[in-house]
Amino acid sequence: MTDWRIKRLFYFLFLALTFINTHSQISNTLYLKIPKHYRPEKREKITLEEKRIIIKQAHDYAKPSDKAIVSELDAMAVELENQAKKTNNNVIKVKNYSTLGDYYQYFKDRENSLGLWVPFYKLVLKNSKNCSLFEKEVAYAHIGIGIFQVEQSKYEEASLNFDKSLQIFTKRRDTIGISSVHSFLHPLYTSIHLYEKAIEEQNLMLKYLTIDEKKKGLDKFFTHENYQDKALTYIAWYESSKNKSYFDSASTYIDKAITIGAEESRWKPFNYFLIGYRNFLMGDYKSALINIDLSLLLDEFYTEMNSTKLVYKGICLLKLGRRYEGKKILLNSSIGNKEHDLKAIANDALFKDALAHKEYAEAIRYLEMATKYKDFNALLAQRGKIFEAKQKYSVIAKEVEIKNLEIINVKRQKQRNSIILIFIVSAISLLTIIIVLYNRGRERKFKALEAEALLDKERRKMEDIVKLQERDIQRVRKKAIYNLRKKISRDMHDELTSALAGLKYYVNDLRLKETENQKKNLLETIELEVESVYIQARTYMHNLYTGIEEVVGNLNPFLQNISNDLSKNKNLNINLKYDKLEVESKLSTIQQNQLTLILKEAMSNILKHSGATNIEIMITFRENECHFSITDNGMGFDNSLHEKGIGMESMELRIKRIKGKTSIFSSKSGTIIQGSFRL
Repeated sequence: MTDWRIKRLFYFLFLALTFINTHSQISNTLYLKIPKHYRPEKREKITLEEKRIIIKQAHDYAKPSDKAIVSELDAMAVELENQAKKTNNNVIKVKNYSTLGDYYQYFKDRENSLGLWVPFYKLVLKNSKNCSLFEKEVAYAHIGIGIFQVEQSKYEEASLNFDKSLQIFTKRRDTIGISSVHSFLHPLYTSIHLYEKAIEEQNLMLKYLTIDEKKKGLDKFFTHENYQDKALTYIAWYESSKNKSYFDSASTYIDKAITIGAEESRWKPFNYFLIGYRNFLMGDYKSALINIDLSLLLDEFYTEMNSTKLVYKGICLLKLGRRYEGKKILLNSSIGNKEHDLKAIANDALFKDALAHKEYAEAIRYLEMATKYKDFNALLAQRGKIFEAKQKYSVIAKEVEIKNLEIINVKRQKQRNSIILIFIVSAISLLTIIIVLYNRGRERKFKALEAEALLDKERRKMEDIVKLQERDIQRVRKKAIYNLRKKISRDMHDELTSALAGLKYYVNDLRLKETENQKKNLLETIELEVESVYIQARTYMHNLYTGIEEVVGNLNPFLQNISNDLSKNKNLNINLKYDKLEVESKLSTIQQNQLTLILKEAMSNILKHSGATNIEIMITFRENECHFSITDNGMGFDNSLHEKGIGMESMELRIKRIKGKTSIFSSKSGTIIQGSFRL
């Protein structure tokens, strides 16, 4: 056989193994653990409904300690949750969330009671949207939420949820559902010390067991559980009231539970505890301790009673003289936050033990704790009375409502008789109705014509509005053009006027020069200045065409040029007071640009109008501000008579651009222009 054929054979073997592994959706361990009556037919292709059953019934075949199985079940639960989140199908959403609620309530969170199942049941209610298709899931969701509310001492809210589920099950004639609601109402009433109501609910639970359920053997399961719950309720009732008849009733139901559950290993742990509890109340602490220990040793499905078992075991040890062991158990037993009765019993036992051994400080501490929790119990009992009163009031209100409904039904019967009469009258009135309808049709036509005329009027109104808007646009456009013209005028004034003013004075000097060399030098200067004006004009036109903002350049070169040129060609003494490095480092390009233009305009005005021989330009920096001034010894002007020209407006505009301000002081001895702006 050639190499490539061997390689192909191995490749197909690899694919086959991969196919087998990838299509086996659950492990062999989990598959064998699932009871046969709802085990998937094919491990390679598990349906969505089979996955729901595996997750929903996890509490029936798996234990939280089976880490490998729990990990696999968790992965399957996450898969169902993700599928519910992604799909728009409400059937999948509701059924998946209902399954996840059962999984977290009866399997994952069975011991901790953290309420991890509540969000899933709330999602069931949210996505059911009052659809009758999901009545069963909605009913069980209300039960699940109600159970958690009982654990949170929200008894009124829990009662409302149980009532909603009971209404749905009654409507569906679902006796299993009705029975389950009554079984969950039992712990609600027990929690608030309404023991009589709790026993009533247990009796109602058995009442709704059907013949079919009895055939399936469910009657034995529910009956045994019923006997155990009744026994526990009567014991609690006896402890709170010390009425011996309740102790006798508890003893009767304990014996019944032992008889019916003799062959079932899963019921033995709790039966042993009930025997131990009864022996404890009878004062037989040795026998009580043996039975409670047996209850703790055997693997019980429901672990909620473990704290109770440990407390009574600890008390038995104290009573039997094994003080160190008993005290250790009582102090270390993890009693739930809501188990006030149990805390009161434990602290009372510790108080009596400490008092007997003359440990008075410890005795006082335990007494205070016991009293505190007894007060809690008294408050719960009081709350139970208020709750019962509210329920009785609710029943009366419902009876009144029923009577009102009966009255309404009588009225409806009279209305039916009236309808027959109305029908006869209607037959006679048919022709009148046709005429009325015809007239209404005509009215509709007239209304349609009126609506059309109204629409035409609205259209003309809109056209007028559009015309007004066009006029506004033209007005805005003209204003924009006017502003643009002002900007062009101002910029040409700033850029070209100062340069042309310089040229004018150069030409005047030319006439005054006597030697040819002086004239030649001056002509060269004029030529350079004309070229500079040309470049400035061309740059300005280019910027105007392209939309680029004006850029004059750095301030230092400008100051040096005016100092050199004007001092040489005009008989002017220009004194500059500024620091070049400070100007370069502290002023931004925009600030230098605007300050250059302001100084240009000021120099242009001085050359044109002042006749000055001395000019001083000073730039200083103080704190976070730049201060500048231009001082000349010219003829000055009267501020009150002098009107602002383009140059002055331009200077004010440019100082505002860099968020500064200027001021001008003028007299016969000269003019001072001052300004400042923030860096």
